[in-house]
Amino acid sequence: MSNENTKETANKENSNKLHQLYLIEVESKGIRIASIVSIILAIVLFILEIILQGKQNFGMYSLVGCFCTVSFFYYGYRTKRTPYTLTGLVWGVLTVFFIVLYILDMVDHGGAL
Repeated sequence: MSNENTKETANKENSNKLHQLYLIEVESKGIRIASIVSIILAIVLFILEIILQGKQNFGMYSLVGCFCTVSFFYYGYRTKRTPYTLTGLVWGVLTVFFIVLYILDMVDHGGAL
């Protein structure tokens, strides 16, 4: 009877571990999907803002870029997946670029956008 209890306990522990791994994978994919949606949304808003208003709000794009930078870079670094790490670095450069443009735009307009 104790052998069956041991097997049953081991099966429950394995099931719990597999469930936890599944939850981690779902969360990870959710973050990646959110990053991709953020990228697409940023591009669409960027194009619409240029067409309709003739100006850009680089602060908003630096926030989106920051999210993408952190999520891609952290995932790539922790999982040792170079493409994700490089994507995070590219987003980091774009984020810094957007921040610099935002600051320059504030300076040009006396602090008001």
